[in-house]
Amino acid sequence: MKKIILTGLALLSISMSAQMKKKTYKKSTKGKNLVKKPAHKVPIVQDSTAVISNITAPVSQPVPTEPKADQPQATEEEVYMPLVKKLENKKGWISNRNSYGNRGVWAYLKGVWSGKEKIFIMVEMQNTTNINYDIEVISFEKRSIDDDKGSKDLNKEVPAIWQTDFSKLMKKSKQKLIFVFDKFTVSEKSVLQMTIQEQDGERIIIVPIASKYINGAEYIN
Repeated sequence: MKKIILTGLALLSISMSAQMKKKTYKKSTKGKNLVKKPAHKVPIVQDSTAVISNITAPVSQPVPTEPKADQPQATEEEVYMPLVKKLENKKGWISNRNSYGNRGVWAYLKGVWSGKEKIFIMVEMQNTTNINYDIEVISFEKRSIDDDKGSKDLNKEVPAIWQTDFSKLMKKSKQKLIFVFDKFTVSEKSVLQMTIQEQDGERIIIVPIASKYINGAEYIN
């Protein structure tokens, strides 16, 4: 029995001694290369509520606009024709007779107007005969009413820029004529003379338009 106990103690002593040596023994690393494993990086998540400073606001650039297409300009005739249409419905403002004729064909001055930098003259013609009156030409010119040969208005033509399309005054009929001029005036010593010439005939009609009617023209717009 004593022998068994001693044997157990001996084995226990040997076991404890082996454990002591195991703890103090280290393997030598001299002469061997150690390979370090790369450290695993943990991604850093930024807080979405963090305030970011020093950020410059984007500068807005002006957006170029395409140039608008030029609006078509109204022609000169388109400017004054609406006034001509108005006058076609008027009787005129000159109440006195102002009639001039030749052998049964008459011309009556009905009115003078100004507007849109133009002068408008209305004349009514009447044929009291049984023979048609064919018009060759109607002309206007400034004529002096005295003997002043130095007058600037002496025999100066004033061309109409538009007139009623008319060339024949039928027998026993009337016709209203409208003439349009660029703006002008007439001196007190002159008149605007209207001359109506008959084609292949001698019935020439002369209508002197006094300066008071030109310079005192009624306004129309």
